[in-house]
Amino acid sequence: MKYPIGTWEGFLALPTAMLSTEYIISSYKPYSSYKSDFLVVALHDATYISIHVGKKILRVVLNRLDTYLVRRHDDLSGARVSSNTSVAVFSGHEATSVPITCAYAEYIVEQLLPTQHFAREFIVPPVPPKSHHVVRIYSSTQNTSITFRNTMNQSMQILLKAGDFHEILSGNVTMYVSANKPVQVMLYSTCYYVADTGDTFMSIVPAIIQYRNSYHFSVIVTNENFTHYLTIIAKTEDISGLRINGNQMGNSFQSYVTHANNETFTVNVYKLSSGEYHLYHVTGRTFGAIQYGFSTYHTYGYPLGLGDYKESTGNDGLKCFDCKDMTHLYLCDAVTKCSSGQVCLPLNYEDRYATTARMFLIWMSVGQ
Repeated sequence: MKYPIGTWEGFLALPTAMLSTEYIISSYKPYSSYKSDFLVVALHDATYISIHVGKKILRVVLNRLDTYLVRRHDDLSGARVSSNTSVAVFSGHEATSVPITCAYAEYIVEQLLPTQHFAREFIVPPVPPKSHHVVRIYSSTQNTSITFRNTMNQSMQILLKAGDFHEILSGNVTMYVSANKPVQVMLYSTCYYVADTGDTFMSIVPAIIQYRNSYHFSVIVTNENFTHYLTIIAKTEDISGLRINGNQMGNSFQSYVTHANNETFTVNVYKLSSGEYHLYHVTGRTFGAIQYGFSTYHTYGYPLGLGDYKESTGNDGLKCFDCKDMTHLYLCDAVTKCSSGQVCLPLNYEDRYATTARMFLIWMSVGQ
């Protein structure tokens, strides 16, 4: 295995206000003996978690800042995480190749968005100087119809259940993705073997509705010969209003044009040197931004920020495992949203600690 010493990656750290209780795992196929994995972090005491991996269901209870790591030799993409209160989920791979036939492997990581922040329209940028990239579209619910279009063709796919995904190997072009139900789009740069620079990263693709009008970010100094890139996705008419540290944007390294819902978008890719940056639009127009970098073997990539858009508006409310009709607690896997006046309670002390199967919640009405 041609695997260089040391590794790079990065992710956008999400504020706790954006975290929630339902997640779909994004990862990738394993290379050789390496493992796909994800980490769940509790924000509160008595956090009850259900993890669906294939046909298996894992149960765990965590207290504040406790963590639970799931590792498998197969692709964990599509696994589902549910909890009674908000958690953070970080996903990735010890070392994977994109596409899997590549002879080089790299570490990938991303902090995942909860499903309430999945959306319906995306513009997926390429990652030059690489000639190809991989796109995965993950569903959050059953019977999700997705359409993806680039300058060469258009296609449609049906994702039958929550956690299903569709993978696309794309050339050096932009892609417009739309869906009838909320989805998450992940961008993977291809490995060193496919393009003789950099390696693999995994990055959330911001939905059009998640674009912001201002981003603060930094480009770090490294001890490797990195080339750093900034990708901006904006309506073509808004490009002239972009500023970085108070100055107009310079010449782009690459530029692309695509169309979405009768609107024209421009995708510009710029080279950046190390430093601190404020990227914004003078009239407050929103745009997407992704930062990435390549050295000879290593890479990193992540969105610069995400607007706090929620597919379901309002307070999600408290969620609990609903076990009232189950013949045995091992069978309990239904998560329900509590109504007004209802609370989550653990089973009695003796039962709760008798077996791990009894680390579930029941729910009951209060004052009725």
